[in-house]
Amino acid sequence: MLTPMSAQPALRPPSVHRLPRARLVDRTEELRRLVSGRTVVDLGFVDEGQITSKRARNTWLHEAIRAEARAVVGIDADADGVEEARRLGFDARVADVEDPASLAALRLEGAEVVVAGELIEHLDQPGAFLEAVKLLVADGGVLVLTTPNGHALTNVLGGIAGRELVNPDHVTWFSWRTQTSSCRRWMASASRRHSSASANWCRCRYTSPRLLRQSPCPFGSSSVRNSAVPAR
Repeated sequence: MLTPMSAQPALRPPSVHRLPRARLVDRTEELRRLVSGRTVVDLGFVDEGQITSKRARNTWLHEAIRAEARAVVGIDADADGVEEARRLGFDARVADVEDPASLAALRLEGAEVVVAGELIEHLDQPGAFLEAVKLLVADGGVLVLTTPNGHALTNVLGGIAGRELVNPDHVTWFSWRTQTSSCRRWMASASRRHSSASANWCRCRYTSPRLLRQSPCPFGSSSVRNSAVPAR
């Protein structure tokens, strides 16, 4: 017996996706531009205890953000790193970015820009993180994510050579598609709570080391995701 077409189960979405065109940018310079003149919360800013070494090389992202932002608060679970930042004169707080109660206990006002620079790939619960940080973003503000690109040219070349090039503290890779899916789930959750959700929720840029500056954008070393938060 033939089943009517209307009664047949829908096919799942295709597993092959066309990569979007995206600009190649310098990650730090792009973040400087996004935070310029705005109130900012910088998540995971301690950089795995590398404050001293990165300041010596002038590569500490949090310091670059503070130089451009109107005001910035750093949040990290590393209590020793937070204390070091405080001694250096930075406004820094200890909290678990995957725990909404921990973030709520800080009693911070929502920021115009919340930055999670090379953080989400370290987290055990990225979905819980995306849910928890909503309360840190002001109405009309944005959450800016950067993360190593799973399709980076260095990964392709490493695989050919039988090597995996990865920070030992990373627990996952993101690609354009998987990060897009994460943001869509997050925005769907936000849309169920709020009456208006911005359509400008997902703008992608790629970054790359200087030696690979001319590589095709989808193979850049990191992706920068700019996700708008709906009005409450």
